[in-house]
Amino acid sequence: MIRSVRRTLRLLYPPSPQQQLSIEQRNWLIRQKFEAGEGLSDLARYYGITPQRVYQIVHEKRLGAG
Repeated sequence: MIRSVRRTLRLLYPPSPQQQLSIEQRNWLIRQKFEAGEGLSDLARYYGITPQRVYQIVHEKRLGAG
């Protein structure tokens, strides 16, 4: 019973990867995972950012650069 509760909690509240990574490391991982076939929405959900931001990261666009 305790295992199933823990498993459910991990599914509902996965550990936040950005707390353990620098932004540069996170962005590198996002690019690698995207190149391996993961979708923008899935990556956004996993890293807690918007799909638009994932797109910018994948295409190496900087925020505020114009």
